Amino acid sequence: MKTRIITGLLAFLLLVAILFSPVVFFEIALTFVSFAALYEVMKATGLLKNKPLVFVNFLFSALLMYAFRISLIISVIMLISYLFTLFVLMIFYHKNIVISDVVTSYFLMIYTVCLLHFIILIRTSEFGLLNVFVLLIGVFATDTFAYFTGVSIGKHKLCPEISPKKTIEGSLGGWIGCILLLFTYGYFLSNFSYEINFAALAVFSVVCGGLSQIGDLTASIIKRYYGIKDYGNLLPGHGGIMDRLDSILLVSPLLYFFILYFPIIG
Repeated sequence: MKTRIITGLLAFLLLVAILFSPVVFFEIALTFVSFAALYEVMKATGLLKNKPLVFVNFLFSALLMYAFRISLIISVIMLISYLFTLFVLMIFYHKNIVISDVVTSYFLMIYTVCLLHFIILIRTSEFGLLNVFVLLIGVFATDTFAYFTGVSIGKHKLCPEISPKKTIEGSLGGWIGCILLLFTYGYFLSNFSYEINFAALAVFSVVCGGLSQIGDLTASIIKRYYGIKDYGNLLPGHGGIMDRLDSILLVSPLLYFFILYFPIIG
């Protein structure tokens, strides 16, 4: 428990430093985080043992992070090129690389590098830092309220075969906590002359509470399938980078969609 608390405090201080740093440093930090996340999922799935696949995956992860900054079209072209390269790799190394490796690699690239990049898009948008806090508050409120509600009054199992400790009561508590804290944050910002679209915030908070838990359960399914408890040990007491990001991955593209078409903060 002591190790978990110390790691949590250090991670929190590092997170604050990254959030309030200039955008270029934020982008660099998220790029390294995406590399670490890709490394962890490749290790978990056994792909890390295949050196040609490792080289191609990390090469295209770097190229994709750069392509995303140019345009969406370039990013799509890069993803298609990545798939083509995987097929060529499978032909030349057909004894070591099979179609399941190609499919897994492509999924992991989208699951980690592509989804994580939406956080950079959020940070570089109008009111970027404030929107990042919308993302973090929504996800962490869901996770925290779900945990404490489940521990306190949880009786009915949610998905016992996937995550035995999660309960329906905990899930509902996480949902309610997400809505309450996001509305509190919106009300707080409205007192500082920011225009808050509470209708958009209401819709986002409801969907966020659900997607956050789906992201968590998806990570649990992957870990259970590959027989691992955590993705890594980079964060003592907390597991790996992916163990902290699993809930954020699905919510970040949702928030970016809201920023583009139904902005919460104006």
